[in-house]
Amino acid sequence: MDGLMDCYSNEELARFLEHWEVPSDIAIFEQHLRQCAECRQRMEVVSGASGGYRGHQNRPEESRCEPSGSWWNERNNLDTSHASESGGPAKDVSKLPEIAGLELHRLLGFGGVGTVYEAFDPQLRRPLAVKLLRVYPSPEWLSRFRQEAEAVARVNHPHVVQIYGLGDNEGQPYLLLEYVAGGTLADRLQARPQPPSEAAAFSVKMARAIHFAHQQQVIHRDLKPRNVLLTADSQQADTASPLAIDDMPLSMLAPKITDFGLAKLLDGDPQWTRTDQVIGTPAYAAPEQLQRTIAPISSAADVYALGVLLYEMLTGRPPLQADDFIGTVQLVLNTDPIPVRHLQPRVPIDLETICMHCLAKDPSQRYANALMLAEDLERFLASQPIQARPLEPLERVRIWVDRNRRLAVSLLTVAVLLVVSLIGAIGAALYFRHLKDQQRQLADLNASLASDNADARDVALAAYRQTQNAIADVFVGYGLQACDDGRDREAPLWFAHAARISSECDSPHFRDNANRFLLASRRLSHPVDLVPFSARVDRMFLHPSRRYLLIRPVPGSPPLLWDIAKRQAVTLPKRLATATALAWTSAADWLAVGQDDRVTLLPFPDLTQSQMIQHIIPASDDHGHSKLVERLEFDASGRYLAIATRRSLRIWDCRQSVWKSPGLLEHSADIQCVVFSPDSRFVVTGAADGQFRLYPLDALEQGHQLSGAHITDAKQTFVPPCFVGNSRYLVTRSSDLQFGVWDVETGSELHITYGFSGWIYGIEPGFEPNEILVACKRGLLSFDAVGNKILKALIRQPCLLAVKDKASSKLLASQANSDCVLWTLPQMQVCPDPAIHAGAIYSATLCDEGRMMATASEDHHVLIWEAPKQTLGGFSVSLDGDRTHRGAFSADSQYLVVTAGSQVTEIYQTQTGQRVSQITGDQAPGNRSVAAFMLPDNQRLVIANQLDSERGTLELWNWRTATRLSSLEIAPLIEDRDLPPLSGNRQGDRLIVYERGDAMRVFAVIEDEIRLHSQTPQNPLFRQLRFDPDGHKMLSTWANLVLRWDFEAGGTQGVLATQAKIVAASAAAQGEFLSTAGDDRSISCWNLSSGELAAGPFVCRNSIKLLESSSDGRHLLIGDGDAFLRVLNTNTGKWLGSPIYGIRRPLARFRPNNPDHIVFFGGDDAFDACNCTTGHRMMPTESLFPSSEHQDTDNRCLEISPDGRFVAAGSQHGLRLVDLASVDTDPQISVEEMLLEAELLSHHGLQGDGTLSRLSFSQWHDRWRQQQSRGLQGTTINAP
Repeated sequence: MDGLMDCYSNEELARFLEHWEVPSDIAIFEQHLRQCAECRQRMEVVSGASGGYRGHQNRPEESRCEPSGSWWNERNNLDTSHASESGGPAKDVSKLPEIAGLELHRLLGFGGVGTVYEAFDPQLRRPLAVKLLRVYPSPEWLSRFRQEAEAVARVNHPHVVQIYGLGDNEGQPYLLLEYVAGGTLADRLQARPQPPSEAAAFSVKMARAIHFAHQQQVIHRDLKPRNVLLTADSQQADTASPLAIDDMPLSMLAPKITDFGLAKLLDGDPQWTRTDQVIGTPAYAAPEQLQRTIAPISSAADVYALGVLLYEMLTGRPPLQADDFIGTVQLVLNTDPIPVRHLQPRVPIDLETICMHCLAKDPSQRYANALMLAEDLERFLASQPIQARPLEPLERVRIWVDRNRRLAVSLLTVAVLLVVSLIGAIGAALYFRHLKDQQRQLADLNASLASDNADARDVALAAYRQTQNAIADVFVGYGLQACDDGRDREAPLWFAHAARISSECDSPHFRDNANRFLLASRRLSHPVDLVPFSARVDRMFLHPSRRYLLIRPVPGSPPLLWDIAKRQAVTLPKRLATATALAWTSAADWLAVGQDDRVTLLPFPDLTQSQMIQHIIPASDDHGHSKLVERLEFDASGRYLAIATRRSLRIWDCRQSVWKSPGLLEHSADIQCVVFSPDSRFVVTGAADGQFRLYPLDALEQGHQLSGAHITDAKQTFVPPCFVGNSRYLVTRSSDLQFGVWDVETGSELHITYGFSGWIYGIEPGFEPNEILVACKRGLLSFDAVGNKILKALIRQPCLLAVKDKASSKLLASQANSDCVLWTLPQMQVCPDPAIHAGAIYSATLCDEGRMMATASEDHHVLIWEAPKQTLGGFSVSLDGDRTHRGAFSADSQYLVVTAGSQVTEIYQTQTGQRVSQITGDQAPGNRSVAAFMLPDNQRLVIANQLDSERGTLELWNWRTATRLSSLEIAPLIEDRDLPPLSGNRQGDRLIVYERGDAMRVFAVIEDEIRLHSQTPQNPLFRQLRFDPDGHKMLSTWANLVLRWDFEAGGTQGVLATQAKIVAASAAAQGEFLSTAGDDRSISCWNLSSGELAAGPFVCRNSIKLLESSSDGRHLLIGDGDAFLRVLNTNTGKWLGSPIYGIRRPLARFRPNNPDHIVFFGGDDAFDACNCTTGHRMMPTESLFPSSEHQDTDNRCLEISPDGRFVAAGSQHGLRLVDLASVDTDPQISVEEMLLEAELLSHHGLQGDGTLSRLSFSQWHDRWRQQQSRGLQGTTINAP
């Protein structure tokens, strides 16, 4: 193009608009446009197609603008870079235009149409921004220029750039605008996300300014970051320094909206904008601005632009923007923005909802106006619920279909084709299936024969399982019968094989049978260790800690110190490795080691320090007899140590570290034993010549020689003597059939006892001062040594050995059949056989009150055993009272309160058995506590006391501090019933007390005081059944009526009436079911809600004394009060299992946590549990008070904790808390482990014909090795 007369081509105009190249002389270009109407018209067309003028992107001195709808409008827009001091270069002042009355300082920026200058008004003394129209002012553009001035003038708002005037400078119009020096929002953002709260607060200010413009009928239509100027908020700061503004957070800045060049006046000319023209910047323009067919441009377009600005402040980028103009327009029209939280997850979801609500494609889906947007943002900032809500899924689908109708139609077509194809495929499949039916029928004919065979197998398998289950039930019966007959060693084997059969048949009774095995196993002693020892054992000693065993052989063999825990010998210091004798003090804290002619004392089990006693005597005497140490023996106090060689004795004082005797105490024959008196005043020795020598420790040289029996049979074990009568008398065996009693003070023989028709194998001090236990061929006899008479025969079979535990009443007796029996004296309770050997047991020892024992026999093995344990978990309580021990549980089952008609009430922790409190009442004569009730707070306790025959008291205690809070005198209580005299509701605010005179009264607990509330309106005694859930009403029976007593109203309401007099009744804890038993032996089940008969009546053969309902009312326990119990299923009217016999006059209760389990407590103190669905007992019957003399009495108590785990059974003998956790727990034991353990414990095996055979020691030893190889020792006999 050489001159102004040559017109520009459309391609050149488009490149100019896109800034691909810039004419070298823009003045010539603009002058040509002023003169050439055709180029101006084509420029308008090209501008609409290319997206408008973008500004000089490659020229740093010019501002860069985003695309707009019209190139002329874009050049007419105010260049917003004037808002920054560095926004544009300053031109030479001499080249600036001159405007009358103004001083132009510098060029701020320019566009395609207008140029902006910084100016100063000398008259008003204020800075201005002057926008001068640069292009030829045609009538159309002059009109638009004036319209912009009018729009800015209308919007007089603090957050809108204000106009000061409109003028003309030599034919060029200009605007006088407010000068803002804080930069633009675009300069502030620079692709950096802003804090959500600051962005929201800033958007509130812009939204309110736009709403004000809308109220003035002005729509901006070109909101974008470049058109939002920044200044300090007058309410936050007062500064004009750009540096200070840059340092301020966004929330402290005020927006100044500018550039109303595209603003639309709603009351202006409707033809002001052509319908085919794109208005605004595409990235910030609403869809209806880019495609006018969507909807007319309204204030919703500015709401959309505000949403775009908020989105960019939150994410640092516009929601929809492509690399070119056309791509951006397509995104805005057809694509939903990415949710804000996908780009910035820390943005609150409510703020994201507000932003996305503004960006809806449909204008009707946005906020109705900018004010609603501002108010919703303010709700967000105040942490209040916002009004905008995300679109529902169906609404999203509808919008997507509206936008993508062609794609939706295509997808629908594909879906229809798929459905048609699927229907065709199904039809074809049905057709082919029909064709295959005939083949299948033929195959079914072939399979029917195989099915018949399978059915036959199933029938046979079911019959086999039924038979096996029957065999298992028989084995269970054998085991229970063995327990009842005292054959406890057989019971575990029967139960183990019953569990094996149940496991093979997948029977649900496996758990019950395994638990029976575990409980029966606890009644037996079980092996702990097996120690091989080739020499004959003289004596054995167990350490009090049950960790070590000292085995002392006959002289000539080395002793052994065995570590039971490690299953190995204890290693002595190297210098003592060849020890010939070992001995413990009575406390086992010192160990004496004899080696050659010296003795060393070592602390045990430390073995680090030692005290040596050496060169006691020469190595041999004149006759060549050995002088090596052969025997060591401590006295009871551990002070004196007897050191014996073959024929000499010397006493060492360990406390003084001196010899007690001046010389050796010589013997004429080999020393067989050395025994100290219990009071450490005497020591006696027995020699092979049958002579016993008694030495007083204070004068060892004045010993007495006592004649004894000559041992003519070398195989006969020497019988050591023993002291009785508080060490006054010494008992020695005088011959094989008699023994002598000596007075140790005088050394004279008191008398010689005759009359034993068999060998005397051993003598042991008894439990009484003058009593000795004689093991002889006749058995084990209790003998009065001083009175010279037999007290009782403990065992009537030949007995070889009797060993007593010094700290308890346990006695271990060895019988001639290689068995041992553990006794608890003096009540003669027999614990099952604890040991089995291939030969006779000739040495044994006990420790820890008989909880552990060791036995040695001729089979050259030493067995270490643990004594039987308590079968059932729990603990026993015995108070000094002479009445029934009653137990009352707390509401959470954590505590048990025990009373027994004494002045003492004790509280125990159920799981640990620890007594946590003891309350002692008044010491007045006759005062005794008979019942108690713990309130739900587990802190306050109500105790009912009986003062005398005329008076009683109710006392409220804080049992944790043992403080009495209040007391109230009442009538005497009834104690001869199985129901507690005192009970309360679960809320703990109402108490029921049974008083003499057939009265039942209600007391209220108000804070820390007990007050009388009400009493029964009738004189005949009510029978309490159950509290209502609210705790203020109670079901009770009287005569043939069932009544509901309302404590608050003070009256009764009839619930139902029976034909016969009610002799027993029981209400289910859950639901509305009540069972009654009449004096006509009938049982009926009633629905309390309707008062109608729910089941029955059922007629029994005998009169009914016991009636108990399960918690769900499904089972009913019926008893005749003697020894007959049966369970009725109220739903079917059928009896469950077999009748239960043998428990005399039992109390029985259902467990709350398991309606199938029944707990019994018989008149003979026998305790048992039963599964009512199978009829089998859950455990071997156990006597809860074995040491008492059983008397059939009704004065007994049976209470079950609310959680069903604990049972408190009380009688006059005491109270026993039983823990039934072992019945409920799944046993962690395999069948193989169970069978192996059963054979080890029972010493028997089950033969193929169903009989038991005793294991030989070798067979038992094989099973022991199997157990050790599996690592099962001690893991199966403990109850879960």
